[in-house]
Amino acid sequence: MNSQPPSSNPTSSPAPRRSPAARPDAKAGNKIRADREDLPDDSGSGRFLLFTVVPSWLVSLLVHIALILVAAFFALPRPAPKSISFDGAPSSDSTIDSVDISLDTFDELTESLESELAASAAAEVTDPTEAIAPEATIDIGEIMAGVDSHMEMESTPSESNAMSAGNETSMRAGSSRGEALRKYGGSAESESAVELALKWIVDHQLPDGGWSLNHQLGPGTRTSPDPGEMASEHPSRNAATALALLPLLGHGQTHMTGKYKDNVFEGLKFLLERGRPIGKGISFHEPGGTMYSHGLVSIVLCEAYAMTEDPELGPYAQQAIRYIEHTQEDSGGGWRYSPKEKGDTSVVGWQVMAMKSAIGSGLEVKPRTIKLTKKFLTQMGNSDIGMFGYMSKPDRKTASLRACTAIGLLCRMYLGAEKDSAEIRNGVNLLDEWGSDNEGSHDRVTSMYYNYYATQVMKQYGGDMWKTWNTGMRDYLVEQQEREGPATGSWMFDEKYSIAAGRLYATSLACMTLEVYYRFLPLYDESVLEDDFPLD
Repeated sequence: MNSQPPSSNPTSSPAPRRSPAARPDAKAGNKIRADREDLPDDSGSGRFLLFTVVPSWLVSLLVHIALILVAAFFALPRPAPKSISFDGAPSSDSTIDSVDISLDTFDELTESLESELAASAAAEVTDPTEAIAPEATIDIGEIMAGVDSHMEMESTPSESNAMSAGNETSMRAGSSRGEALRKYGGSAESESAVELALKWIVDHQLPDGGWSLNHQLGPGTRTSPDPGEMASEHPSRNAATALALLPLLGHGQTHMTGKYKDNVFEGLKFLLERGRPIGKGISFHEPGGTMYSHGLVSIVLCEAYAMTEDPELGPYAQQAIRYIEHTQEDSGGGWRYSPKEKGDTSVVGWQVMAMKSAIGSGLEVKPRTIKLTKKFLTQMGNSDIGMFGYMSKPDRKTASLRACTAIGLLCRMYLGAEKDSAEIRNGVNLLDEWGSDNEGSHDRVTSMYYNYYATQVMKQYGGDMWKTWNTGMRDYLVEQQEREGPATGSWMFDEKYSIAAGRLYATSLACMTLEVYYRFLPLYDESVLEDDFPLD
């Protein structure tokens, strides 16, 4: 689970960290550029380097191609410009230029290149751990140095970063966000609540670029109450950072564009530094956060890549998905806290969201992984009553499985279930029944874990039930947001998950729930590309 590269690997003696302020284009005065020495680290952060995700044969190929092109550039004489005839016959003044390089020399270069590729390919097949291990030590600042040049872009996304019609994140920025707010039931008040929440989140970023479930750590005024009961033992830095970044990404903020681009940049950088290559992808598994942490981070990386098409992020996101594939339980098809453990619906939900985001960003998910996931959901679901269980199929309606039912339904939707299928129809009717009380007496309004998933299900299903659900949920969250003191912009709920994970967790889920209008494209609109999960 937590295996590291062998001690002989160059990464076993980590290179000194480069402070963000040491990068050539680092911005002076950024409040998150500060000393890191006093911050706790609960997992022993590893480094995931460029060569970790770039196979050795590819590096060798690029080097040899460059050498061949340089040799050819100097060897070839420069022909005079000539017109090109398209009538199938050469023009009268055309000549054949001689090439001052022998075929023997070319053959030698080709044979050498083929030998290098064959050796690298053989090494990958016989020793996959070695194939993914770093071949050189490169500071994380160098890996992402190219991003710095983008940090001066305009605060609104440019045409070069525009998403394709089928990209699920394409409604998050510019006029598209406003149109989606109007179309799907958002309001000026709900969007104002989102803005306040994002400010509270970035105000609690730590100097190292990450966040902690204990939001009271760090310099400055951090006196918002309710850090969470589990935060002292397991700050879950990876999970906390992902929970902070997801609402920012959901609002169209990236490391290239937006008023919080510096914060997003530092958050992504923090996560990339903590990834651990294990031979089967890159792991963000951590004490306390377990596979929840890995799923959350994977979603962040895939969404950030989808929104920016930044080539620096693609390999990291793909390798995070590889770890999800590797840790899936082989017979049942689920995920739980540890790799290969018999699955539960709660953990599975975050892995499915990550795979959905990966496919939406053009990355690869193995069909076998998706088919096994569908098998797991079939084992957990009872289509006759529209319910999903936690680790087994439910045989009766019970409110204790509301969160599992919402998660299972959303996963089914993402995996291609038809809107009018009995399972989806019965499940949505059940959510409507459970959530019909908009006055606050029902537990629906306090369990943000349930709210987060159920709101997405109802929004995707649409119709009158969505309108009723949205009015109650939207107005309740706007009303419950803190509007005074240091907690302004945040939420806290009197229910077990919020009490355990704390105010950052509650604020993240509440904020993303109010971003539901534009976070993802609607699944059942005709304009949405079909077969997002081409499985069969």
